[in-house]
Amino acid sequence: MRASYLRTVKFCFSKTSLNLRYYFLQLRSFNSQTKFRNAHYRRLTYSDSQILHLLSRNKLQDARNLINEMTQRNPGHGLVVHLTSLLTKFSKHGFIDESKALFELMPLRNVVTYNAMLSGFLQNGRLGDASRLFEDMPERNVVSWTAMICGLADSGRLSEAKRLFEEMPERNVVSWNSMVVGLIRNGELEEARQIFDGMPEKNIVSWNTMIAGYAESCRMEEARVLFEEMEERNVVTWTSMIAGYCRAGEVDKGYFLFRGMPERNVVSWTAMIGGFAWNGLHEEALLHFIEMMENYDVRPNGETFISLAYACAGMGFPQLGKQLHAQLIVNSLAYDDYDGRLSRSLIHMYSSFGIMDFAHYVFNKNMNICTVQSCNAMINGYIHIGRLEEAQTLFDTIPDRDEISWTSLIDGYLSTGQVSKACYLFNNMPDKDGVAWTAMISGHVQNELFAEATYLFSKMRAYGISPLNSTYSILFGVAGATANMERQDIRIVIRQHQMPNKNHNDLESPIA
Repeated sequence: MRASYLRTVKFCFSKTSLNLRYYFLQLRSFNSQTKFRNAHYRRLTYSDSQILHLLSRNKLQDARNLINEMTQRNPGHGLVVHLTSLLTKFSKHGFIDESKALFELMPLRNVVTYNAMLSGFLQNGRLGDASRLFEDMPERNVVSWTAMICGLADSGRLSEAKRLFEEMPERNVVSWNSMVVGLIRNGELEEARQIFDGMPEKNIVSWNTMIAGYAESCRMEEARVLFEEMEERNVVTWTSMIAGYCRAGEVDKGYFLFRGMPERNVVSWTAMIGGFAWNGLHEEALLHFIEMMENYDVRPNGETFISLAYACAGMGFPQLGKQLHAQLIVNSLAYDDYDGRLSRSLIHMYSSFGIMDFAHYVFNKNMNICTVQSCNAMINGYIHIGRLEEAQTLFDTIPDRDEISWTSLIDGYLSTGQVSKACYLFNNMPDKDGVAWTAMISGHVQNELFAEATYLFSKMRAYGISPLNSTYSILFGVAGATANMERQDIRIVIRQHQMPNKNHNDLESPIA
């Protein structure tokens, strides 16, 4: 069965049968192309691109002259609409300073123009500018108020958002939904439910928002009640429930709903594939991908490939993982990794295979969006294939480390008999948790340093660190493995340290 579906998945990935080396050449070529700013000019008219060019270089008078010429050719409302649209384009693509300059140069503005500028500030994280603009607006409508409420809530300024919501002269269903979303994002699920229950009018977005809030918090009973109360459901409703059940570890319930869906799209398929992958059901994730590709002709997206990368890693299919990466590149999905999750999944996959040259390639190209988890995956990958020097080099150069980073490297040195290096790292570790202490105890036992292992256990308890179940198992193993130490003495030590701590401050280390 395993070999059969592996061949099938390979076929799904090899519909475009190009060589992986060629894909990497294509990737390098893509990255050497002109930057987005230059590419963006081609999407504008000549006059519009000239305005952007002048505003970017702070040539405001020249930009004003050009706008005046445009006013003469297209006087009145038409120019306002055009410049407002242009302002929105600039903001959307990150040219917020240029948008602001254009806004200030516009000879005429209307409430839509103000709302466009307000949204631009909020989308680019300029909450202070947005607040000032909101206060100065000569006219506000429900869109203005709702945009400001969303911006405040997204920034965690929930009390201000609620105050603004209460002050709104009129509200529509979008305003109510925005308040519910803001409360949920800030962890105020009960208050969100109160707002939801008090809504004079609800639409399907209202119901989906509340269900998603419960699902993300793994409160599936409450989500299920709302789901059953809904008169009309859409694919978003079903997908939220499926993802929620999978997040809560109830994959069978998620799968039951998935099979009962009246229609499915790539998001719902990906939710089910991801649900299998995150719950360790890697084979089922790959089989569902095959079903999606062969029977439903659904095109996978970036999220699908993230789940598949973890599934390939879990199944130990390196060749399939390489083909998956190739398909990412040939479908241009590798270039649209705005939050770094796709890169991190590839780093995890290649590190789990021990293919560290590929992992290093992806890591270097995306270092600015990689997290400490990616660094830990790389460190473990190097350790797994015995390249401890490279693991140490990476450990020394990464800006952020956590307990896993330290413990992984300590365990790597202990597994190769380099006890002194492990002890040096452990002594310099800023925060030692039970896992780190247990790794040290286990490593000393593996290197037949039984007395030192017993002492480490005593010191661990002296520092108030609670032993893990595995810590006791390791020490019981010491009693069975050594001939020069009485079993009963070891048991007494363990029993003593299971009791409440007494004064251990006078302990001194026998380890140099």
